[in-house]
Parts: sequence; structure tokens; C-alpha cells
Amino acid sequence: RSVYGQEPHEEGERWVERPSQGTHEDRSSITAAMCARTMIRDRWLDFWHALPPFRGRLAIARIIAQYLMTNDSNQVAWAKLPNGFRMKVDLRWRGGYDVLYYFRTYEAALASLLTRAVDDDGAVLIDVGANIGAFCFLAADVLRRRGGTALAIEPLQQNLAFLTESIGANGLANVIVPLPFAVGDHDGVLSLAPLASGTIANARPVSWSEAVVTGTSANVSVAMTTLDAIVGQRCTRNVRFVKIDIEGAELFALRGAEVLLRTQRPLVYAEFHREYARANGTTEGDIAAFAKSVDYRVEYLSADGSVTTTPPSPDSRMLDIVLTPRDLSAQQRRVLRR
Repeated sequence: RSVYGQEPHEEGERWVERPSQGTHEDRSSITAAMCARTMIRDRWLDFWHALPPFRGRLAIARIIAQYLMTNDSNQVAWAKLPNGFRMKVDLRWRGGYDVLYYFRTYEAALASLLTRAVDDDGAVLIDVGANIGAFCFLAADVLRRRGGTALAIEPLQQNLAFLTESIGANGLANVIVPLPFAVGDHDGVLSLAPLASGTIANARPVSWSEAVVTGTSANVSVAMTTLDAIVGQRCTRNVRFVKIDIEGAELFALRGAEVLLRTQRPLVYAEFHREYARANGTTEGDIAAFAKSVDYRVEYLSADGSVTTTPPSPDSRMLDIVLTPRDLSAQQRRVLRR
């Protein structure tokens, strides 16, 4: 489950490219109006975020911004992050990037754990299923200060377009490296069923799944490799954290990272979607067996950002799994507050 000052508003640019019976002046006026509406919405949110906290403050800001200042023409926006960076988002990704834009926070527990983990000189973050790079950008200030790097691994071209534009707008080309691959347990080709939310998407893997998996657009085939291959080819050292969120195919990515886990011993977060994992023929028990084989423990991320051995409810659709080495380093003990 970016970056920048006032940027061109892509929805306006696409309007210019669409067939239209209006004149150039008409289209320019419409584009200017859309940009003005977006700027007003951004300033409105700035005002409310600057106010002293009180109950319902940001909810009020969001309701007015979403329902009175947002329409089909300005769903693409630049979200301001707590660390000063900005990232390009699509507000039609409900419950995710719209929250990031309006509330300027995103999966706070995971973001906190991940950022603590890479707060080390030369640390490397590997984000598998990076989408448009939210976690890479949330950790970018720490990585840049520490001389670290984030490998943002994302196979879908529409997401990579947002990601690379955000990297350029923030001047983070030496911090965040986009890699256009799917990740699994072997090199090859993976079929994905995209689930689009506006102009961006996530995707369910097809190759390991049920006979038929459909998305909201046509399935696509993408290059697949392993984390061990990526790390080996790039001679990557000092990997401190691996985040994996690939819609039920997490076990396959872990199997393709065995050398990395045995040699560099990073902390690993895996979002385990029970339904999607079952469709891929994997279970929580399979994750636990793999973890044991590489001398890791299975723990869980709590809502407060702590890591615990207590599993969530058996009725939960999602598990926030954290794999921790049995031989924790001193730095990892500080990260886990132990």
C-alpha cells in the first residue's frame, strides 16, 4: 500500500491534446481556470494545516476542498509531505493518495518504522511495489542526509511516469532510483492485472494465480527479476530495510531474496493480503516456514509503529508482517526500540 513547488497541471495539458471544437484561446482559458482552482485548493489546505490543532480541523478542510474545489479537471495534484518534499498523486486513489494530499500523512506506522531503519550512514531502502514512490519520498530527507539510496521497484509504466516526474521535481535523482521491474523468485515475464485508480494503478499478479485474474484494464506483461539479481548486479550494500507490497505475491519475492536476507540481514516488511495470497497458493504458514529457513522471526507491525509478536485478529484481511533477524544488530535494536 513528488515533489515540489507549483508544477504544471497535467490534466490541463491533456485537455489541450484532446479534440475540441473550441478555439486555442478557449482552451487556454479553461486551462488557466483549472490551474487557478488547483492553486486555490492548495492554499486552502495550507491555511488549515497552519492553524493550531483542534478536533475536526483537517476533516473540515478536506470536506470543503474535496467537494467544492475538486472536479474531473484537477484530480491530479502535488501532495506536500511532512519532510518538505512534494509528490505527484491522483486523488482518485481513495483511502490512499487522497489522504496523503489532504492530511499530509500516509501509513504513519510503516513510514515511521521504515524511516528509523534507514537513519544510518549509507543505508539502502528497497521498495518492492513502490507504485508512485510514497515511502521513498517520505524517507528521502533521511536518506539524503545520511548519503543513502532508495531503490523504487515498480513495473507499471503509468506509475513510473508519476514517480520519475516527482524525482525530477525534487532534485532527488541521486537518492531515489526507479527500477522498471516486477519482482519474483526467478527471471522471466510476469502477467499483471492492473486495478486502475484514475491515471495510476496497482496490479494483481496473474502468473502465480487463479486461471483468470482481471483488473479494470487489459492485463500487461512485464519483465520480472529477483531481488538477489538486482542487488548483485548493482553491487548494493548496506540494505537496511525491504518493503514488499505486491498484492499477494510476497512469498515469491522473498524466495528471490534469500541471498540478500542471509548476507545483509535487513528488516523486511511485507503486506500480506490473505485473499490474494491464497489465490497465489501461499499461506501465512509458508511465510513463517521461509522466515525460519533464513533464521528470521515473523512479527507484526502495530498501529502505533511498534513491532510485536502478537498477531492481528484471524478475521483481518491484511497482515502487516515484519520479518526480523534472530541475530538483531545494535542498530536494529534501536529501530525496534528493544
